[in-house]
Parts: sequence; C-alpha cells; structure tokens
Amino acid sequence: MSSQERLQNLTPRVEEILFLSSTAGASAGVVSRGEVVLKGNYGFRDHALRKAPDSDTLYNIGYLTKSMVAAAAGVQISRGKLHWNTLVSDIVPEFKTSDRNVSDSCNIIDLLAHRTGLPTVNVLGYQGGSKPLVQKDDLLLMINALPPGWKVIGRVSGQLWHEVLRQSIWEPLSMTRTTTSASWREQDNIAEGFSGLEDGKLHAITSQLVDDSSIMGSAGSVCTSVNELLVYYTALMKALGHTTVDRKLDATSNPFREVQTLLSSHAVLTPAPFGLFSETTYALGLARGRLPGKIGVISDNTGLVDDMPIIGNGTTSQIVLYHSGTLSGFYSSVYLMPETESCVISLVNTKSICDSADSIAQLLVGRMLNTEDKHDFVALITESVKAQSLSDDEEMKRGRFIQNTNTYKIVFNSNEPDEIDSFTWPEMGGIKVTFSK
Repeated sequence: MSSQERLQNLTPRVEEILFLSSTAGASAGVVSRGEVVLKGNYGFRDHALRKAPDSDTLYNIGYLTKSMVAAAAGVQISRGKLHWNTLVSDIVPEFKTSDRNVSDSCNIIDLLAHRTGLPTVNVLGYQGGSKPLVQKDDLLLMINALPPGWKVIGRVSGQLWHEVLRQSIWEPLSMTRTTTSASWREQDNIAEGFSGLEDGKLHAITSQLVDDSSIMGSAGSVCTSVNELLVYYTALMKALGHTTVDRKLDATSNPFREVQTLLSSHAVLTPAPFGLFSETTYALGLARGRLPGKIGVISDNTGLVDDMPIIGNGTTSQIVLYHSGTLSGFYSSVYLMPETESCVISLVNTKSICDSADSIAQLLVGRMLNTEDKHDFVALITESVKAQSLSDDEEMKRGRFIQNTNTYKIVFNSNEPDEIDSFTWPEMGGIKVTFSK
C-alpha cells in the first residue's frame, strides 16, 4: 500500500478525533519526499455547520506566524540591513529594561529565539472580548516589554513589517491569499471560529482580532490555507538543501535566505520536556527534536496527558522541526522533516478542549513514516478531555466554560461568552487576574 493510500485511509480516525475533541472542521496536507501525497478536509468551516472546508480555505494559523517573521528578518540580513548579532536597542533605542544587562545585550537571535528571559505580553491579546485595548505603539512605554519583531523589521526596512513579509516571501512564492489583514474575514472560503466544550457542543465565536495592526501581529496574525502553506514549507526545505551543499539559490524562485541560521538550535528547552534522554531545542520560530521520539512540546496536549507517544518507531533517525499555533477559534500545527523533504500541516477552526490540530498532525506524521506506527490518538484525545473535565467541574457547575492549557486557564463569562471572567497562570504560582465591568 502506498503512503498516499495509508494516509487517505486515516479519514475515519481524523473524523473521530474531531468528534471527541469538539472540533468543527479541519484541513491537512502532507508532503513526502518532495511530493504532495495528501490534501484532506474534514467537517465544517462555517458557523451554520453546512459548508465543508477545502485546501484553499483560509485559517488563522496563530503562532506559526513566528517563523515567517524570522524568515523576513533573514531576507533583511541578506540585504545588509542588519546582522543576527545586531543589538535590538541599536534599532529600537526606547527599549530599556530595569535590568540594563538585558537591553544592552539582547540581539536579533535572542529576540526571535525567545531567549531574553523577559515575559511575553500574550495576555494583552485577550482583552475586551478578544479585541485588544492597548495599542501596539504604546506597548514599550506602558510596560517596557520586549519589542515585537514588527518594530525591528519596520525600522530597518523603512516599510511596514507585513509589507516586507508579503514582498520578500509571499509574492515570490505566489501566495496570493495569505494575509495579515483583518479584512480576511470578508473573503470567500474562510474558516469561522468556534470554542469546543467538554459536553461536545460547539460555541460559535468571533475569532480573536489579531492582525498586522495589533500588539500580537508579528506573533500570530497570518491567515492562510493548506495549499499555500505546502508551497511555503516545501520552498523552505528546498532552500535548506541548497545551503547545505553550498549552492546558490535562484532568488526569483526561492526567496528564503539565512536558512541555516533560521533552522539551527539557539535555545535549549529545559527541563527536558520528555525526560532525561530527550532533547528539544528552539530555532527561530520552530522547535527542534529528533525522530523516532516524542514531539509536540509546543502543543497544549503535553500538559493534558501522562505521556506522549514515540513517533517514527523503526525508522531512520532524522531531525524534525515543528510548531503549534493557537488563537481563540483556531489551532494549527506543522512538522518539517527537511532531510527527506517531508512535512505535515494541520489546521482546525476550533479552540477545543485539547489541541486537535496537533493530534491530527502527529497521527499523519507517524503513518507517513511507518506503516506500523499505529498509536491510539483517539485514546489520547479521550485522556485529554477527561483531564480537562476533572479540573474544571466547579467552573462548569457555575455555567461557565473554559480554555485550559499547561500554561494558562481562561474562564469565560456565562452570559457573555466572548468576554473573560478570569485568567490564571498555574506555572507562575497560580497568579490570577479577574476582570469586571
């Protein structure tokens, strides 16, 4: 049986994952050894649950945006506009932390590899029913946070950061539907967002307002489709193949530059997320691991199950780069295996009770690599759902619903489901912020 047939035969299992995780719809794509072997679409893309998605359906891909911004920085470096060791404060002089050791030494790689030691401002993206109240130009003055990538790229290029991304990366790849504009909601063939509840019900929501004008724009505003992501990631892997054999890239056909730096390890994730004998590092917008092995450390699922499966048993060892993305109404997941020019993409239009996009992606990775790799992701989804339900019984009795991950817990207002009652950070000593009108 061919890999294409093996993957297509997984449709019933994908549909069961969607059902058990309360996920409305999904689109997936798989490239194996440079060839597209699967474009799968499941469930529904609209609030009325009538329209099926296809491989051109636009989804918000959340934090998969980060590696694209890093790629745009690589283009600016190749043009001599800055260097990887350029200090952020040389470009954004208003970046001055209380600990001057940080602002005096933080460079571009520190910024893009999340190794500055400064906290994120992700919580600011969940204000006002997912409509940010803080304007991005006020961010540094308000809380002296780390400058987002958009500010650095905008300063050195003299252009809006999203225009740099569009002109330097997307246009050369003919990614005509990929956008960071809030107007993506007005286009045809879009995925509308949901929250998935423990009782199996879907709650239609207005998806989080994160676009090129918002604080979180350069971390999570890209909206795109499986078809265009297949083009993007295939070109990225081909670019790495060229650089590793010291061949010059044709700029007209492949826009990626500085690829070895983009995909190299720059930070070690500690403690070891999957035990002493595992190793996960972080590149620029992508985590790095090795197959066979446990993967998906960026996914919310790792905080909901006792143990993640080993993917790729019995296969040749290879590097895997991956990331998960999430915003209200969406999950996304990508896995790249550049040594074999293979990748898996999974997009869903529901912020469900677990990361269904990553479960689908890992299922597809395992089956693409090895016909004997038959982990029971349906059982893992069931375990995730049980973990959520047990921890949130009290809130559910009060008529509320939640989003709970290994890093934060959000409790929504029972009368106004788009508004937040509280936000808790378990890993920060249980700090809790309660919102009231």
